[in-house]
Amino acid sequence: MIKARALRWLAVPVLMLLVLCAGLAAAGGQGAAAQGARPTRTALAQVRQPRIMSINLCADLMMLTLLPRDRIYSISYLAHDRVEQLMPGADAGIPVNHGSAEDIAALDPDIILTGSFVPPAISRIAAMRGIRLVQVPEANDFAAVRALTLATGEALGAQGRAQALVRAMDAKLAWLAEHPVQKRPGIIVWSGDGGTPGAGTMSDAIINAAGGRNMGRELGSGPFVTFGIEELLMLNPDLILQSRTRWPGQSLHERLEDHPVVKRMWQGRRVAFRDPAWGCGLPQSADAAVALRRAFTGAGH
Repeated sequence: MIKARALRWLAVPVLMLLVLCAGLAAAGGQGAAAQGARPTRTALAQVRQPRIMSINLCADLMMLTLLPRDRIYSISYLAHDRVEQLMPGADAGIPVNHGSAEDIAALDPDIILTGSFVPPAISRIAAMRGIRLVQVPEANDFAAVRALTLATGEALGAQGRAQALVRAMDAKLAWLAEHPVQKRPGIIVWSGDGGTPGAGTMSDAIINAAGGRNMGRELGSGPFVTFGIEELLMLNPDLILQSRTRWPGQSLHERLEDHPVVKRMWQGRRVAFRDPAWGCGLPQSADAAVALRRAFTGAGH
């Protein structure tokens, strides 16, 4: 009997020790799991601004138009020269990327702005890391610019800024429509023997909004046509639009732009324009239309 009582008294502390060890093990496992769990991007977005980068030139410009500099994580290496033409200094201090999978792995953004085409490697790494891709397709008329600006603003959490930009753009276009020109001048975008934009391009939309007639439409049915100085002389436009962009040195087609015949026949009727607002559909494209109206009004049209 004494032996049985001794065994019962011994069993109590042993049982308590086993319960204590089990509790410590469970707590340790939960702590390790909590320590090893990685917060989701959605959870991180609640405590910090999302890291937003762009790997496309037109997307760069749209993002810089919509967001303050401190909200932009990285832009493409192509952006700087175009930014200097359209909004000087807006990209100062912003890191650049080359749109590679390595760049994305190193920067680990939350949102990536791309063009219409997304490289397969980018799609794969974005899917693996839970990165959101926002496509910024080309806009070839002002209706598309309006829709693209609002959609991109919503995707980036900049709805108010996007709406303000669209209102300002529409006000400028409305002013142009309410003050039509008496005679629509024939205008062509011509850079030597380079491509001339025809129908279905942002350049065509800008010329039409300004009150001009895009003579590139008369040269072919596609969005771009190519022709030389002989065809230019036969076409005889009222104004020639030429890019302001100039790189070191001079290419052969840039020499054609400054051909003595062109200088003589279109003296005072050659208008320089800024590439970004003509090539990328942006709210600033309305400013390009207003500037073009002033240019051909000043030239007597």
